[in-house]
Amino acid sequence: TEKKYAAAHAAFKNNIEKLEPNSTDKENCAYYLALSALKLNKKEAPTLLDDFEKKHPTSPLKNSLFLAVGNHYHKQRKATTSLKWLQKVNPQYLTKKQKEAYHFKMGYALLSNKKFTEAKTYFLPLTRSKIYETEANYYYGYLSYIQKDDDTAQKYFQKLTGNKRYQKEILYF
Repeated sequence: TEKKYAAAHAAFKNNIEKLEPNSTDKENCAYYLALSALKLNKKEAPTLLDDFEKKHPTSPLKNSLFLAVGNHYHKQRKATTSLKWLQKVNPQYLTKKQKEAYHFKMGYALLSNKKFTEAKTYFLPLTRSKIYETEANYYYGYLSYIQKDDDTAQKYFQKLTGNKRYQKEILYF
């Protein structure tokens, strides 16, 4: 896969200057050039991402770029950088599945950045999610515990009774 990204990155880099300024093709090329640089951890990736955002402020690709960058840094466990990009996403344009993943990653990034009250607003809707229910109940309970709301913490931890993944953690609380 890395070879494919490297080949794509080289092709986009070689062709971007040959394209008409302000054309859709040039915009698409800049988008994929920035994404491939990010996937390859190239030094110029942050500059390419910022350039895309500045040069194409009304691009329909902007939201998916922000989401992809936020997801990339979430996978690398860089919560502050992930949060920076995820905060730029307009969730109104996401599918239901993307929106749930976005809420989870926003909640996690906010939690990691000690923005506990805000993080809870992202985890709460996920406590009824088929995909994120278990994790959301744990994090919502944990955040409630941190904020000294023991009754709410217990309510959400009780939902995890019998869950092997969180069995040891909830015994602590």
